Amino acid sequence: MIPTIRTFNDPILKTVCTDVTAGDDLEWLAGFEQACYVNNGAGLAAPQIGLAKRVIFIAYGKSHGMFLVNPELSDFSPHKLIDREGCLSYPGTVTNVERHGFLTCAWWGVKKGANGKLEIAGIHRRVFRGFEARVLQHEVDHLNGICRVGDAWRAKAGAGL
Repeated sequence: MIPTIRTFNDPILKTVCTDVTAGDDLEWLAGFEQACYVNNGAGLAAPQIGLAKRVIFIAYGKSHGMFLVNPELSDFSPHKLIDREGCLSYPGTVTNVERHGFLTCAWWGVKKGANGKLEIAGIHRRVFRGFEARVLQHEVDHLNGICRVGDAWRAKAGAGL
């Protein structure tokens, strides 16, 4: 089943997510991935589908992508770039956001275990640049209860939201 994207004033969008731990049920990841593709997203964070867990999905085209479990960002570029961003949780809102041009991310991967169930496995580390770095920063912000596109939506809609 493909989960519904949480939007606008849903409280989970302001929630700081908790780490995924060994033994957590990860079977919801298949629907999570599909929610990103069906909604034409470049990425998606677990709170956007109602789960306060530190998991994001980065889409590469319309058929493949990768899960990043408990992502940790470091080694940020000294320069920042401003570009337009939208968000699946704030449809119709686009705003300029300043982001680092590159950064390093460490995360746990996902694999099928011996029992056929998804589980966290193997730590990865790599440098993300350009658009990938922007998407990664946007999605990790969601894990921390932050969405700059949402802030722009609230500012436009009025302080009473």
